[in-house]
Amino acid sequence: LNPKRQNLAPLMSSLIDWALSCPAPVEFISTVFLVLAFNVYLLSLTYPTPEQLDTARSAINGKKEGTKIPRKELGVRKDTIEESNEDVWEIVSRVSSVSLPLLLQLRSAYRSRYTTYYRIRYPDIKKDPYLPCRLRNEMTESCLLCRFLKAALNERKKKPVEEAMKRMDEVVEYRKDYSCNDFHHTPGMGKELYNSPRNPGSEMYFADSLLKDVNGCSYIVGRLQVCNDDVLDPPNHLRAAMLCIDRMACELLHRGVVNDQLPKASYILDLTDLPPNFQATHSGTGYGENVKKQNKNKGVILKRVNEMGTTPPSKHIGVKPHLPSHYKLKSGTSCLKEALRLLTGLYPELLDTIYFYNTPWWFHPIFKIFSLWVRKETRQKFVFVKKGAGAEAFKRTIGVTCLSGDFGGTADTHGIDEFLKNAIEKYDAIPEYVYAGRANVH
Repeated sequence: LNPKRQNLAPLMSSLIDWALSCPAPVEFISTVFLVLAFNVYLLSLTYPTPEQLDTARSAINGKKEGTKIPRKELGVRKDTIEESNEDVWEIVSRVSSVSLPLLLQLRSAYRSRYTTYYRIRYPDIKKDPYLPCRLRNEMTESCLLCRFLKAALNERKKKPVEEAMKRMDEVVEYRKDYSCNDFHHTPGMGKELYNSPRNPGSEMYFADSLLKDVNGCSYIVGRLQVCNDDVLDPPNHLRAAMLCIDRMACELLHRGVVNDQLPKASYILDLTDLPPNFQATHSGTGYGENVKKQNKNKGVILKRVNEMGTTPPSKHIGVKPHLPSHYKLKSGTSCLKEALRLLTGLYPELLDTIYFYNTPWWFHPIFKIFSLWVRKETRQKFVFVKKGAGAEAFKRTIGVTCLSGDFGGTADTHGIDEFLKNAIEKYDAIPEYVYAGRANVH
């Protein structure tokens, strides 16, 4: 118990005596008030005081790496950390530069609410690889909570633990409504969402590169011109896009701590024009200048597959479910803005660097608008790379041997849209971390 708060006991006793000595009408009201105050007082005894938090921080900074910190110094209730591997939480706290007491408070809140999620709000949460319980993998659980807490701290929230749990509630609702488990547990989702008549207008132009960065983790590559904006269907496109993002987020999450850090994703977006006679086929249907002229000569007019706002959700063709707000989106900036909201809001601390490769003149005005939609911390992750800059421009996150020959590396080239075909094969299979999770949950 907190000694300084125990000193309030005599005062509480005196107030109770005073309440009992009051006249009958006043006695009832004062007693109810004091009972509520006394309960708040009892709850406060189990939470750390500011002095205890300072002591815990001093203990963390003063002790050698790997030394276990006594529970009393942390000021954390015993029942919130039983059956836990404390070394795991200390390691994750250290490598991410996050306060260990705050991380343990978030763990206590998350584990308390996990039962509510499972029983009431999201019965399939135990199958969700992005929302692990401690029985599945405590390292994965600690890495997830650390990312949420670090995001709240980077946003300078006054109550980071409460803000992290608020974000967690939003993520749980999103994953339930969007059936994110299908991305991992249903075979054939890559072809179903990227290149299927059942999901027209997905027009995907980015996917897993199937190469590794300097930490041995996957990174994303994209070719913007492969996307044909004339036939893009926002709900179908966003669902395919979130397949890529969700698979990448879970893959990095289940890697745990790599090279003394929490791994993050890199993304190379190639803005090079397509060859004149090229026609994309693997998901996006973009085409070069000569193909465009041929279409005009033949009188072919490309129209949007689904003009949003005119087709009711019940008649919309696509692999569902979709979020209700996605039916009102139009291709272009509104669809891009929603994708950014989902990426930054529901997958905190996922991105490391976004490389914009060979940007044309028209991209910069659009980028200025695009930059207004993201926080300053996210804008600092943007890097512009000129054509021919070589592997040196990517060396911080992607080594020369891991970089595609398209960008000056020594690894295999991606092709114009061949990388989409290869990624679809990966997305069609059930990932390894799903099987590992099934083995650990009984």
